[in-house]
Amino acid sequence: MCGARVRNVGPTLLMLTPSPRFAGWTAIAATLIGVAITPFMASVWVFGPLVYWDNTSLLTRVVGPTLESWGALSFGGESTPYEVYGKAFVFVYLLMLPIVRYVQVLHRESSLSKLEPKVSRIMWIALITAAVGDGVSYWGISVPEPVGQVLWRGGFLIEVLAMLVVLVSTTVYGIISMRIRLIPIWASILFTAVIPIGVGTLVSISDYLPNAFVVPMSIIWAMVGAWVLISQVQQPTSASQPSSP
Repeated sequence: MCGARVRNVGPTLLMLTPSPRFAGWTAIAATLIGVAITPFMASVWVFGPLVYWDNTSLLTRVVGPTLESWGALSFGGESTPYEVYGKAFVFVYLLMLPIVRYVQVLHRESSLSKLEPKVSRIMWIALITAAVGDGVSYWGISVPEPVGQVLWRGGFLIEVLAMLVVLVSTTVYGIISMRIRLIPIWASILFTAVIPIGVGTLVSISDYLPNAFVVPMSIIWAMVGAWVLISQVQQPTSASQPSSP
């Protein structure tokens, strides 16, 4: 039932439901930011006076020398490159939220699974929590010591724990989606395999966390966002009102 119409929803839910166009484009924007910023974050993390790029992960081995030659891994100013690049990553989480919310509403209105609303709610809250943890970590590190280090470590711990919940709930969400079939089957399969995909990225491309798991997940959501844009799913706000009894 790909491209199924969204039935009428309550006023409170409608206020929190993004349009398909907005959800689709923000999902794509999240991936573009994640893909663009991760090489800088991964490279600056291992960069130092004695760095030997051939001993680093595939990603940093390929892009690290070029970024170093550009001066992108060490520049003047009060903020370090690590702080600057890290502060942008919170937008990857935030820009995924509209598409997660939109598809959540699609499934919730299908009434085909009692478990799906609970799993969706857990995934939604965990994703927001991960965004908060990431923001506290990378923005808090700019605070003078020792508070800055406390915020950085505490925020990172919150982000990692929240991401574990996101990954597990996304896997369960994918399994449920295979039965409901309101999104393409390929999307359900990718959601179900999000943890192995992240592990594969961690081992073969980049060992930088949490990007190795977050960016592949954002790519899956961007693909769903593109599907939403192409299929022209009806906006929940324009759904027909229920007929009078």
